[in-house]
Amino acid sequence: MKHIKLRENILTLIASAAVISLLPLNLSAQEAVLDGVQKTYYANQALRTEMTYKQGVLEGAARVYFPNGQLAEEGTYKQGKFSGAVKKYYESGVLMAEIQYENGEWSGRSREYYEDKTLMSEGEFVSGTGLEKRFDPAGRLLEEANYRNHRLDGIRKGYYTDRKPRFEFTYQEDEIKEKKYFTPDGKVADWKENDVKAREFLSNNEGKKAIGAAKDALKQAQKLFGDGDLHTAYCFYVLAQSYSTAGDSEKAADAYQKAAAIWKKQLGESHFYTGIALNNLAELYAKAGRYQDAEPLFNQSIAILEKTMGAEHAYIAMSHYNLAEVLRKRELYDQAATHYERSLVLLEKAGKSAELQSAAVMNQLGLVFHLQRKFDQAASYYGKALAIREKLLGSNHPLVGQTLINLAKLYQEQNLPDQAKPLMERGSNILRTAFGDKNETVRDIFE
Repeated sequence: MKHIKLRENILTLIASAAVISLLPLNLSAQEAVLDGVQKTYYANQALRTEMTYKQGVLEGAARVYFPNGQLAEEGTYKQGKFSGAVKKYYESGVLMAEIQYENGEWSGRSREYYEDKTLMSEGEFVSGTGLEKRFDPAGRLLEEANYRNHRLDGIRKGYYTDRKPRFEFTYQEDEIKEKKYFTPDGKVADWKENDVKAREFLSNNEGKKAIGAAKDALKQAQKLFGDGDLHTAYCFYVLAQSYSTAGDSEKAADAYQKAAAIWKKQLGESHFYTGIALNNLAELYAKAGRYQDAEPLFNQSIAILEKTMGAEHAYIAMSHYNLAEVLRKRELYDQAATHYERSLVLLEKAGKSAELQSAAVMNQLGLVFHLQRKFDQAASYYGKALAIREKLLGSNHPLVGQTLINLAKLYQEQNLPDQAKPLMERGSNILRTAFGDKNETVRDIFE
């Protein structure tokens, strides 16, 4: 369960917004001095906030309203800081929370409630330091957490419904320093230990060994957190990576689907994690030749990642590249070119750090135009890819050989043997030296 602090107050934010919205048009923010009750309104003219100022400083009653007119939050300011009780309400009018303040800091008893009026949490604080307890709707203790200066600091404990320990985290100024998990029978859970093992195997490309550790981590996570928990989704994701590394695409796809399903349910269909899982699943389908299955997943992934990472992020360049590869293999060359070109734009914005990736995209753009018999465009992109690869990899690198052969074949198709022959000879010699005479790369560069 993700820990939720006592609800932060929105009155300060609303008050700040109110100051800006109420400034006379002929005054700057520095020149304006608010005094008395100031009000802001929703677009439908319903009252949104009432804030009391004295010589530009919040002093006295403050209220925030829902669009339906129901009171959402109320409190009192003293010299610009909260003082006394701040109350928050559900839109139904039921009290959600009552938090005691002194000089702007949590002081005294603070409580939160479920909408059925049962206690959700309670804390005792002095100057932002104290202990908070959280309960489920049946009144059973879920968590206890220590705070210092409004931050998690010290031990935070979680419990099963029978009060046995579920986890114990150690914090320092909101940062987790140590984690312990427990099984329902009180034993220390080692799911994280197995997860670390799995990722170590993956870093060494040992997929089969990673599968065993990932399976153990998943079983323990399911037992500790349940089948629909985010920890469980993460373990499915690591298991999928393990199967993929070991070459078992079918089981990898199944694990990615399960991870994505949990993330969709818990975090929403547009969350970054969901986008990554869909991208990886699409890559598996593409490797298996399931191009029609891969294409919509790549499109979904790109839409999510553009929303969460920004449309200009370099990672998205590779997603466009992967989609372009699928479209090329489906012989949808115009669409493929569009995504290659989008990928190239993003990579070129990344600068020198992405030059090799840019060369790869240029080579594939050359290939797409080659397959469409758009020879001038193909030659241009092949030439650009060749120049970058020779500069960064040296004149005898296999990728240089590949591009030379691509360019040679392009000239052969245009019946230009004098230009094709030296390129073919040089490229073939590079690949034979690197891989031997029987290598498929020498025989067929298009697949």
